[in-house]
Amino acid sequence: MILALSTTTEVASIALATGDRIVQTRFESRRELARTLMSRIDRLCLDAGVGPGSLTAIAVDRGPGSFTGARIGVATARALASALGLAIRTETSLALLCRAARH
Repeated sequence: MILALSTTTEVASIALATGDRIVQTRFESRRELARTLMSRIDRLCLDAGVGPGSLTAIAVDRGPGSFTGARIGVATARALASALGLAIRTETSLALLCRAARH
């Protein structure tokens, strides 16, 4: 299961993906992102019935967009990946959009 974070725009999103199943939440992230991101990740995992041991990788959007949002997202992803011994993958939001458009 992959945890994906996108925090570079005014509306952030967190997703859990495995196979063809995706569970996602979106929220406004203007001023409270650093304070609420971990609790929102925790809530999404609890709602999906996923524990930390179920995660296999973490993906994070590195921009373009808000520098502060990117920094918070990447730092959170790196901390989680380090704590859980997982691989981390960063990608630009433009590359993700292009890849999604091809499908």
